[in-house]
Amino acid sequence: MTALSTTLCRDALDGADHPADAVSALMSAAATILRRSFGEEGALALMTQALDTTGVAWRATRCN
Repeated sequence: MTALSTTLCRDALDGADHPADAVSALMSAAATILRRSFGEEGALALMTQALDTTGVAWRATRCN
């Protein structure tokens, strides 16, 4: 994790009542950044790809 990612993660967790709220805030920020850079369709495609990739990696670590 980069220093920026570490800071964002810590700040999101510190500012949220529940970890799910922190994730929601980070995902919303990511969507905003992608939408500004790639438009609605591009942002949706990239977010979907990122979630799919993360899901595959997460499941792989849990199945062993």
